[in-house]
Amino acid sequence: MNDLSRLSRDAWMVQGMAHANGLDLTVQTRQGRISADDVSDVIQSCSRCAAKQGCGQWLATHDTPVETAPEFCRNKSWFDGLQKT
Repeated sequence: MNDLSRLSRDAWMVQGMAHANGLDLTVQTRQGRISADDVSDVIQSCSRCAAKQGCGQWLATHDTPVETAPEFCRNKSWFDGLQKT
């Protein structure tokens, strides 16, 4: 898989995790709660995660908002923090 494909997959996973947590990153950005750099940092963090397969499986089974991100998520504290704002 090339770098662009990996980045695209990781961005998709971040968007999926945001959706599963009841968050719209575009709206969050427009409202000034997060920046594009914040999202980029989270995608980069996701790209270094060893739990991609488990994350993909988790995302496939969670299409309604959850109360908290899963424990294995490298970005759990970030997603959980956004849910509280």
